[in-house]
Amino acid sequence: MGYHRVFGLLLILFGALLLLDNLGIMPVSVWSLWPLLIFLPALYALVRHLWRPTGGWVRLSVLLLVLAWSGTELAYNLGLTTVSGGEVLGVGWPILLLGLGFSLLVGRPERRREGCFSVFRTERIGDTHYGRRPWVLDDLEIIHALGDVTVDLTTAIIRPGDHRLVVSVVAGEVTIWLPEDVDVTVKARVTAGELQVLEHRRSGFGVSLEVTEPAPQPGPEPKRVQIEASILAGELKVRRGAR
Repeated sequence: MGYHRVFGLLLILFGALLLLDNLGIMPVSVWSLWPLLIFLPALYALVRHLWRPTGGWVRLSVLLLVLAWSGTELAYNLGLTTVSGGEVLGVGWPILLLGLGFSLLVGRPERRREGCFSVFRTERIGDTHYGRRPWVLDDLEIIHALGDVTVDLTTAIIRPGDHRLVVSVVAGEVTIWLPEDVDVTVKARVTAGELQVLEHRRSGFGVSLEVTEPAPQPGPEPKRVQIEASILAGELKVRRGAR
């Protein structure tokens, strides 16, 4: 089930609760249940993350923090606890920042080969650019925490056949440049933000997009690239031509 269906069900649920509240049937004020609008999508995102991990520990940490904050705020509104969600958030964010800081100090980007799959892991804060100089494209995975990511495939040597590019970002802008001789399939989703894939554009919450386009200037042997992008908060841009 996609994010748009989750948000649709939430709107139906909240509308029904609001109607019952206006009719005097609800035992508590419906406005005290507003954290559910954040808790349930975050829970759904966590289940999807555990089913198919993307984004590394940073994405998992952010989801757990959002769940702890919204869940505590809901319990506070219902009188079940004296601890508010703001207090949880005030403790959780510094801990998350400490973890990111330590990861920058003791960690480093790594590249390893798993068969024909080259994996680049950054999990860092800051901007990253792949393809400033000519390079050879194997299947590639990029996992990034906070910051902009640029992948320039116009400078890459792309052999005939199928290739896979996976990009997972917690928060930031992802820009991918495609050469004219490559068939492309893009499967993208953003929890909050915007997707611009060639001539297609969507924005909002829980947005997903799938686009397939043949090469405008195909070569003698077909080259195919499948792009899978997942962004928690930010923007994806996929464009043709040289930068």
